[in-house]
Amino acid sequence: MKIFAAAALAVLATPAVAATITASDAAKHVGEVVTVEGVVVAVHAAPNGTILFDLGGKSPGAAFTAVIFPKNTPAFDSIAGYVGNEVTISGPVELYQGKPEITLTNAGQIQVITAAHNQKLGT
Repeated sequence: MKIFAAAALAVLATPAVAATITASDAAKHVGEVVTVEGVVVAVHAAPNGTILFDLGGKSPGAAFTAVIFPKNTPAFDSIAGYVGNEVTISGPVELYQGKPEITLTNAGQIQVITAAHNQKLGT
């Protein structure tokens, strides 16, 4: 019985690993913490200063959007430099106006995995 209890505690103590999905699959994972992988097609600013990263197409038809609200933009460098890069974006998927998105609050949530042909991957 003690071995079973120890095994159960070990399973509970193991952190959950976020699933890696494509931008087009993000809508199927609303409410889940995932890692979305894809190419940043466009980066643009809304009139209120919110930054939007489009993956899987260009807005308004993007399959997925990563959002940086104005209060969080100081945490990110060279936002326009992400265009064309293959990235992973991690966090909980939410719906906004029927479209899936992840809100970025820190630079650790977005990682470049393949730089665009004209860019160097930071080390």
